[in-house]
Amino acid sequence: MTTAAVLAFVLGGLYLIASLLYFAGGSIVSGFSATSGSALTLFGVVYLVLGGVLIWAGVLALTGKDSRILLGASGAAVAIEVLSWIVLFFTATSIIYLALAAVIIALLLQPQSKQWLAAKGGKSF
Repeated sequence: MTTAAVLAFVLGGLYLIASLLYFAGGSIVSGFSATSGSALTLFGVVYLVLGGVLIWAGVLALTGKDSRILLGASGAAVAIEVLSWIVLFFTATSIIYLALAAVIIALLLQPQSKQWLAAKGGKSF
């Protein structure tokens, strides 16, 4: 569970940094193409929200309160990365984000994680 929470902190931080880059890119590109600039800005907002949720969910999982939010946020990260491949473009960072989210999901679904959370009185699937 600790590893999943730490990976959530890392992934959340990467999403926050990426959101700043998407905002900057959206403002630069919007001068040339309004549609592309809007898409980049939209992904910036989504990445900003998802980064915050991942960090918050990591804290909840690390304290033993709830792992369901982290599981849902990681699932959303997988879906958003696949969507970004379709809408925007395929990047190496998307592979990293997707892999980190998949590892978090795999760690949360382990029986040991569920037992640890149950011992702390937390909720899981």
